[in-house]
Amino acid sequence: TTFCYNIILKKPPESYINSGGFLILTYIKLNITVTELQLLLQNLRSSSQDLHQSQNEHGDISIADIEANTLTTKTSSGNISISNSSFTTLLELHASSGDILLNRTAAGQAEFYTTSGYVSASELSANTSLTCNTASGDVDMNIADAEAIDISAMSGYIDLELDSDRSYSFSANTQSGNIDIPHGANNSEYECGVTTTSGDISIRQK
Repeated sequence: TTFCYNIILKKPPESYINSGGFLILTYIKLNITVTELQLLLQNLRSSSQDLHQSQNEHGDISIADIEANTLTTKTSSGNISISNSSFTTLLELHASSGDILLNRTAAGQAEFYTTSGYVSASELSANTSLTCNTASGDVDMNIADAEAIDISAMSGYIDLELDSDRSYSFSANTQSGNIDIPHGANNSEYECGVTTTSGDISIRQK
């Protein structure tokens, strides 16, 4: 038997509970069988873990207080929420019909993709690169730090607030909408590129 649940993943507790269709696990994998469930009850105690998750057809994914090396996750219909977590190498999130919500999240490399849904982030940092692509949805991000930023949308506005003191070279393009970005630095090694087909672009740097 295969279950499709909403998943809430946290570092504690060491056990799982099943209440009203919600599972709390110490390891993430969706579309699991009863046999696999017993194998997945493992502790996340170091940053050497790689978390790979097969596609979830239905339901939300909520992750909090996790330290890991890599996390890749997909959902066809549901939101992905991550808070107070860090991923040393890669954080890769795919939401076909749902939103991506991030709060106090850090990664070596961060990649976010949505087909129909918005991306919202607060206190997000990426040691190397941050990539975000939406087909139909807005992007609203508070970015604490990232060496390279590449944001694109087919239909939706893009609003970025940069807390980093890096001197970025900014580029922005929209076919239908207004653009408001800082002057930036010429030929900087730190780049922030933003593109949308239809929507406004706003970038602010503190």
